[in-house]
Amino acid sequence: MPLVTMNAEMAWLRITEMTRLAAVGDLHCPRTSPEELHRLFGNVAEQADILFLL
Repeated sequence: MPLVTMNAEMAWLRITEMTRLAAVGDLHCPRTSPEELHRLFGNVAEQADILFLL
C-alpha cells in the first residue's frame, strides 16, 4: 500500500476544515455578572471547537 504524503499547506487546510477556532482578547470583567458572562459565552460551543482567551 503506498504512503500518502501531505505538505504543510494541505495539513493546514485539513485542520481548519475539522476545527473551528474562536478568540477573545483584552477581556476585562471583574464585576461582570454570571448572567452577562453566560450571554457572552453561552453559545461558544455551538460556534467553535476551541476558544482562546488572550
